[in-house]
Amino acid sequence: VRVGLLIIGDEVLSGKIEDKNSPHAAWRIRKAGYELGEVAVVQDDEDQVASHVRRLSRAYDVVITSGGVGPTHDDVTITAVAKAFGCGLRKDETLAAILKKKSAGKKSLEKMTMVPESGRVLSMPGLDYPVLACHNVYVLPGVPQYFKQKLDAILASMESRPSLKARRLSHKKLLLSSSDESLYAKKLEEIDRKNSGVKIGSYPQVPRADCKAVITVEGE
Repeated sequence: VRVGLLIIGDEVLSGKIEDKNSPHAAWRIRKAGYELGEVAVVQDDEDQVASHVRRLSRAYDVVITSGGVGPTHDDVTITAVAKAFGCGLRKDETLAAILKKKSAGKKSLEKMTMVPESGRVLSMPGLDYPVLACHNVYVLPGVPQYFKQKLDAILASMESRPSLKARRLSHKKLLLSSSDESLYAKKLEEIDRKNSGVKIGSYPQVPRADCKAVITVEGE
């Protein structure tokens, strides 16, 4: 099972805000036994987001988006997801009831009750606020605390679906005293060629004194 991740926000591309969701998602998705195949970062632009959602949805089994789901003018993710799948928006009464209860019916939050017509509002264990899904795309907030909570819930729900069966991976690490990759590059290439289901990585370590390079081997 391969996962695509779409980070949405001018603040990330401008360097104003550090992207903490990509590193966490990469670690968490791998730990769950899935493969993160791509991370894309786009501006708060409806057409850009829609184009990336459409492409990622076709290329990956599951797509997760981060950001752009608030009540302000630059929060365009929901409308972009609807555009990606060629549908309009509808008011979701479940979201409306939750927002009314939590925010005393603030009119400024009316935008957050709208979802794509083909979208599904999913209640999941451990979450106060449901997850929005549209086809194979899960729409998550950009705030790291809430992103992590929802990502955990989504991965747990994926594990219970036979069609999204996770791989159980083994991971080995070898510490080397030499940072000269030319000494072992040929051997690694040979091993990699003979073992198509195994991923081998070589990573120089600077400025560690006890270890000059790390070789990792991962596979089922």
